Amino acid sequence: PTPQITDIYIANEPIQELAKRDSKIKLLPPFTRKIEVPYSRSVRIEFASLSFENSMSKSYAYKLNGVDNDWVYVKAKNRYAVYNNLKHGTYTFQVKTYNEDGYTNNKCASLVIVMEPAPWETIWAYMAYAAIVGGLIYLVFRIVINRMNFNKILEIEHLNRINSEEVNQAKLQFFTNISHELFTPITVLSCSLDDLATQSPKDLSLIHIMRMNLDRLMRLLQQILEFRKAETGNLKLKVSQGNIAGFVNEICEMSFVPLLKNKQLRFHFHAEPEVIIGYFDPDKLDKIMYNLLSNAYKYNIIGGEISVDLSKRKIGESDYIFIRVKDTGQGIEPQKIGQLFKRFYEGDYRKFKTKGTGIGLSLTKDLVKLHNGTIEVESVLEKGTEFTVKLPISDSSYCEGQIEQKNEPMVSISKITNGHENNCYKAKEETNGIIVLMVEDHKDLLVVMQNILSRDFEVFTAVDGKEALKILEENDIDIVVTDYVMPEMDGIELTQFMKKEVKFSHIPIILLTAKQNTSDKVIGFEAGADVYITKPFEMESLLANIKSLVRNRRDISASFSGKDNIRLSQFTYNSVDKEFLEKAINIVEERIKSDDFNAADFYQAMNMSQPTLYRKIKSITNLSPNEFIRNVRFKLACKLLVERKLTITEVAYELGFSDSRYFSTVFKKEIGMSPSEYIRIYRKD
Repeated sequence: PTPQITDIYIANEPIQELAKRDSKIKLLPPFTRKIEVPYSRSVRIEFASLSFENSMSKSYAYKLNGVDNDWVYVKAKNRYAVYNNLKHGTYTFQVKTYNEDGYTNNKCASLVIVMEPAPWETIWAYMAYAAIVGGLIYLVFRIVINRMNFNKILEIEHLNRINSEEVNQAKLQFFTNISHELFTPITVLSCSLDDLATQSPKDLSLIHIMRMNLDRLMRLLQQILEFRKAETGNLKLKVSQGNIAGFVNEICEMSFVPLLKNKQLRFHFHAEPEVIIGYFDPDKLDKIMYNLLSNAYKYNIIGGEISVDLSKRKIGESDYIFIRVKDTGQGIEPQKIGQLFKRFYEGDYRKFKTKGTGIGLSLTKDLVKLHNGTIEVESVLEKGTEFTVKLPISDSSYCEGQIEQKNEPMVSISKITNGHENNCYKAKEETNGIIVLMVEDHKDLLVVMQNILSRDFEVFTAVDGKEALKILEENDIDIVVTDYVMPEMDGIELTQFMKKEVKFSHIPIILLTAKQNTSDKVIGFEAGADVYITKPFEMESLLANIKSLVRNRRDISASFSGKDNIRLSQFTYNSVDKEFLEKAINIVEERIKSDDFNAADFYQAMNMSQPTLYRKIKSITNLSPNEFIRNVRFKLACKLLVERKLTITEVAYELGFSDSRYFSTVFKKEIGMSPSEYIRIYRKD
């Protein structure tokens, strides 16, 4: 018989009872044909055959279309089907009956199950999803657009900063280059003043004024170079103990007071106590004071006042000095005070008809900060401005590497600024025939240097390295003084070439330059320079270096003939000279037995011309080639007598002498004692 659906359970509860409480469950009559069920409810369907004959021997097959792929067979005792977590949609449940012989009439009982969608699966839910996704897309789009705009703004600001920094660096590099260029004409003026001081002692007061202004110009140039060091992080602090009050007072009197007459300014200096002993960097404090005083002068009114007050105060365990520089100028607007210490901020210099670079106060702040101090400014319009610098002056405020030797005499301000003393160099000593080659492309400086050096030395001049090499080829030069920067061949290239060329490697070289960086000095010394002097320099120092280098070389060369043991390192300064001298000695020793070995053979063996070899041998050993040959032979004789313990006759034979008596006579003349005396003194039997 055809089976019938007998009961339906929703979540283990009869559907009729559940439908009474839950309006979402809809029973369409007859309920065994079609039902509508809320989402996520389990459905249990019971079925049976209405034939009671052998009812337990019957079997059933059921299938839920869309869920079961094939018929599910069950026995009579399992007359139900259970489905859990059905997705929303419409399903058709079918069931058919088999008798005990396995036959069926293929007639099925059917039930349509409509599973309602979950709230999040309804069309309203999907519309909400679409709205949310759309909103998220729009939000992401707006975030991306805003981020792109923000990145563009940042990029523009970054480019502006880079451009601003490039402009600042270009300014700074320009100032630095100009500073280096100005060192050469300043050197001309400095050397000329030195020369004028020796020639016209009666004009020393006028020369002193000129020197003071030259020193002031030097301060400005050094300030630019110092600012460059601050930019690159190369500023170093070196403090030493001294009288700070006296040092600051000296700065005011020497560098500042002479300017006051132009504006009829009154100046007051006060220190409490009058002597303030402490640790400070004279070079840095000089630049700090110079900038503050310079601003007080430039921006003051005619007939105004400038005061400098120093006071010492103890804060905690350390002593501090407070330096106040006050003027009676027109003051600074409040909104501009914050800009004062920025790089290249030029203020109202046009209003006051002054000139400025915009680096003075910026450098001042860097120097104060480097000195572990602080700087503050107060200003009132129409009344004036006051700068206050606070610096620690106890040795405990600085690390060991920043402190110079304690109790070392304080250097005067005139020397801090590379200035000269009022008395210039006093030369006119015996020159001992020193021949100097001066290489300088600046014609004015070359003329001045030639005029001054020619009083003590014989001077050759050249305008570049190539011309200098021609002069070196043709003349016996004792020392070369060369500029660093020159056309054609500069000082570094000339130095490198000379130190690699055997003809010139023995000649000492003094390198003059406006380049003051440590890296440039290292390059100069690595090239082979013996002395590195920065412009502007003191003529007295240059003269002393020339005489010292030549005298030392000559003293060492003169000792060659008196040495019975040859140590090449004592007579050579580089590998080229060492190889040359070693080769010369080896050639002489190899031909020691040849009676006819002479200077001409020596020139040929060394592969050098007679003048070149003569100059080279003479410069290193202070001997002519013939004297050198004889000296080396007898040095070898000394070695044979002492180390190999040969007899006098055997040594005479080894050195090519046929007569031992003649050998003894020549040995005594060369060494200063007879061979037998030499053996008695130096041989250890």
